[in-house]
Amino acid sequence: MANLALHFDIAPGADASVLADQLQTGLARLPGVEKSSAKALESRDPLAVASTVMTFITVAPIVINRAADFISAIKNLINSCEGLHNAIVEISGRRIPINKLQPSDIGAAAAPQS
Repeated sequence: MANLALHFDIAPGADASVLADQLQTGLARLPGVEKSSAKALESRDPLAVASTVMTFITVAPIVINRAADFISAIKNLINSCEGLHNAIVEISGRRIPINKLQPSDIGAAAAPQS
């Protein structure tokens, strides 16, 4: 199993809770996703105007073999949720922009941690 966290900035005026619900529903439908959750987070910085959404995904080992398809499916889901920006995938403490995510990064998430 691999555990991934995704972080998104929300466009001004977009409803972070609605986007979190859309992501939760979309992630649950992706093949190989065993568990997923999404939560809208308000910034702790009083000067910040943007909210964020954070998602957590646990994927089945089969996803490791089809990581390129899984990455494509996540990108398609993100593109279908208007108002999400700056998608970052967090894997084993590393933060990777979604447009730079590689299948080997997904494989690294499933590797035993030392």
